[in-house]
Amino acid sequence: MQNSLGFSHSLSDQTVRRQLVRASWLTIIMLLGPGLAASSQAQDDAKSEEPPAPVPFAVINAASVDRLLEDAQYVAEVSERPDLMNWLNEGLSAISDLGGVDRTRPFGALFYLDSGLPPIPFPVMYVPVTDERRLLDTLSIRDTKWKKSGTADSRYEMIDAPHMKLRFADGYAFLVRRGEWVLDEDLPNPVTFCEHLTNRYDIAASLRLGAIPEGIRQVFLGFLRSSTQTELQQRDDEPPAAYRIRRANGTGMLEFLEQLLTEGDEIRIGWDASREQRTGVLEIVLNAQPDSDYAKHLKNFAGTQTMFHSLASDQQPLTIVGSWKLDDREQKTYQEYVLAARETIEQQLTEQEQPTESLTGMYDSVTATIENGQIDVCLQFVAPEPEKFVIRGGVKLTGARTFGASLSQFLTQIQSNPDIGQIDVNYAEHQGITIHRLGKQDEGTDEGEQRLFGGLPSLLVGTGSQALWFAIGTDVALPSMKQAIDLVQQSVGQPPVTASGAAPIQLISRMNGWLQIPPRNRGDDGPRPFRLMAEEAFAGDDDSLRIEVRPTETGVRGRIQLDEGFLRLLGMAIGRQYDRSQL
Repeated sequence: MQNSLGFSHSLSDQTVRRQLVRASWLTIIMLLGPGLAASSQAQDDAKSEEPPAPVPFAVINAASVDRLLEDAQYVAEVSERPDLMNWLNEGLSAISDLGGVDRTRPFGALFYLDSGLPPIPFPVMYVPVTDERRLLDTLSIRDTKWKKSGTADSRYEMIDAPHMKLRFADGYAFLVRRGEWVLDEDLPNPVTFCEHLTNRYDIAASLRLGAIPEGIRQVFLGFLRSSTQTELQQRDDEPPAAYRIRRANGTGMLEFLEQLLTEGDEIRIGWDASREQRTGVLEIVLNAQPDSDYAKHLKNFAGTQTMFHSLASDQQPLTIVGSWKLDDREQKTYQEYVLAARETIEQQLTEQEQPTESLTGMYDSVTATIENGQIDVCLQFVAPEPEKFVIRGGVKLTGARTFGASLSQFLTQIQSNPDIGQIDVNYAEHQGITIHRLGKQDEGTDEGEQRLFGGLPSLLVGTGSQALWFAIGTDVALPSMKQAIDLVQQSVGQPPVTASGAAPIQLISRMNGWLQIPPRNRGDDGPRPFRLMAEEAFAGDDDSLRIEVRPTETGVRGRIQLDEGFLRLLGMAIGRQYDRSQL
């Protein structure tokens, strides 16, 4: 006879229990078997796919000790301070003359993110090695000793504070104070990892935005958005125009940082001095992620050629010429500036019971220029006569004629205001450009104006069919303004006199021109010591400062080139501080 489970009553209870257990295990295996098999396969895959080694998010790299010493020697020579090298060599002797260090290979620091919230960055210094034992002796500063760490021959730790840890690998010593775990990882070979920096710069720093984990960037952006929104609330008694400008600046900066953190790839700054070229060059590079919208904007930001290219002279104290495209974020910010300016002027006119219609044409022209998405400007500081300087320049406008008519109407309207200085509407005309003159109330010339302009300056404003022109100066301002207009008119349709592919943004400065400004009157004390040093450093023709900003395939590069006079001034300033320390 069988029971309801199908087992015979004649079987013992032990046999029944054994059969029940056997049936239960069979059921479990049938139900969980596929899952167990998948889990086993996943574990095998996990073993075969180890997590990638951590990647540095930043690096500071020096090409080599020898390269830096060559730069120091060059600066000491041009400044005629050879004793500076003796001072430097004395410092090196205090650290065993860098015994055990390979002076021909790069050194610096890699930066990683430690675990935890917020993740804390920490450096891993890398030093090229010729002799491990000698290097440990060199690193034993103030009698600090090293001992082996663990069982590996390549691992050491400092016995006393600051308790640094060290690992030898690939001909380098890697040192850390925190984040010891990174020494167990596959560290990059500095020679290959930093090759692009070593080949181009004597010393450089690179922030690798693309190497920062996405989650960390998003957390930072969330914090940034929250704090910015709080900060951008209107303050008590803050004028609407001031609030509009502050909000536009804050919103624009937030959007820029969002784009930089989400689509940026690298920010790099590097320095290279060349004895052969007799220059020092500082480069700042921003690279976006390839094929991103940010990369496309940076690559194409140059836009059309500037109409002011004929004014790009290297003979004036200062020349700035630029023509670049605005992205949507920049257009919105600039539009807010224009609205704030219009609101402020309209409020003042309303308080004086003056009509505001005269502003419409100027506002429409500037707005159309911004909407056109192209900025084209020039600013110069020139010296037509000794000790008589002029600031002059121009801005290309869409609807410049409309702007000019509106400007004439506005100046005529406020001409009778006793609180405003002398206004001469239609003061002059040149090449179809109507020029107005705005002078200060005759309250005497202050010392700064006398030193810079050689007298009481006035503002000249002119408009034609393409641009707004301006000049600030004394009686030499009008001829200087006309000269600039003539140079631009004559160059219409002609290529720049410089090589093709000129940078869309250029700044050229000659320090000798600035030194023609008379020094501030200090009584019997005479000129300041720094001015005397500058006059000596820039006594020759090696006084140029050149800044260029141009697009690359995935970003933009700014290049600051300093002539030898700046290196001479640097050496003289260091020598002066050294002399003071010896007193």
